Amino acid sequence: MEPSISSVDERSSDCKESAPFLTSHADDEPLPGFHTPSGKPSRRWYFVAFAIVCLTAVLSSWTTSLVMSARYRLDLPPEDNDLAADSPLRAIDRTYHTQWFEHWNFTPSAWNEHPSLGRVDDLWHRELGIGNHEFIVPREKGHEYGLDPRINVVMKGVENKYDGFPVQLDVVHQLHCLDALRRKLFMNRDWYMENWEVMSEPAMELAHTSHCLDMIRQVVTCRSDVSLMPYRWVNTSGHQYPDFHRPHQCHNFKAARDWSAMHALPHRITHYLDKVDPPTDADFADPDFFRASTPSPATPGVE
Repeated sequence: MEPSISSVDERSSDCKESAPFLTSHADDEPLPGFHTPSGKPSRRWYFVAFAIVCLTAVLSSWTTSLVMSARYRLDLPPEDNDLAADSPLRAIDRTYHTQWFEHWNFTPSAWNEHPSLGRVDDLWHRELGIGNHEFIVPREKGHEYGLDPRINVVMKGVENKYDGFPVQLDVVHQLHCLDALRRKLFMNRDWYMENWEVMSEPAMELAHTSHCLDMIRQVVTCRSDVSLMPYRWVNTSGHQYPDFHRPHQCHNFKAARDWSAMHALPHRITHYLDKVDPPTDADFADPDFFRASTPSPATPGVE
């Protein structure tokens, strides 16, 4: 039997009553902008919405990248990126470059020729800057470098114009230590003992040498260079020899050396001892900790 018009109307009425969340748009007309006149969803709006989301994500990523690249450079070590934007140390070229280490074939090095020839000490001072003096970090900038006037020495009126912390680039101190070890080598020590007035009493010399050796140890292990050192063929007994002539990623040492020299005080820090200005709340270290004494050997000596 064909359904009557009245029964269809009744079912339509029941459907409306059972769907209370449907609006007149669902019954009479399409939702504006999201449906075609035929009532089908428009694909154009899906593409537009997707494009807007993608464009927003790209712009957000690009903006973040610009901000981060302005603050952090991937070609610099982390400690350099931690410097304040206006830090004078940022003037030092700290980018990496490839440097080939020198061969070694039993030929004496100019860096360790005998001091009696009169050239090696000048070479270390001129080319390595081990004689560069300290420079001053202004007191108000000390916190940017982890300096605390209660702990770290502050000087006032240095050269009648500088108030702040006397500091030195660590690379200068590290090379100073390496030079001290050079002077203590068995083939150099006697000459320096006779001709160099800077040598200290034996106990202090031993303590200083021990410090310098341990400092170089810490520097080498801190850097932990993982460049490979192979062996090369040699037409002799054994047929092999360490190949030190290999590429390494290095900083621009000359840039650091020249910056240090440019900003150095005209005299060593010991020249300005009358300018030391400890605050009333200074946290003084125990002097016994720094008292020079002969260190106990880690292993007993050979009789």
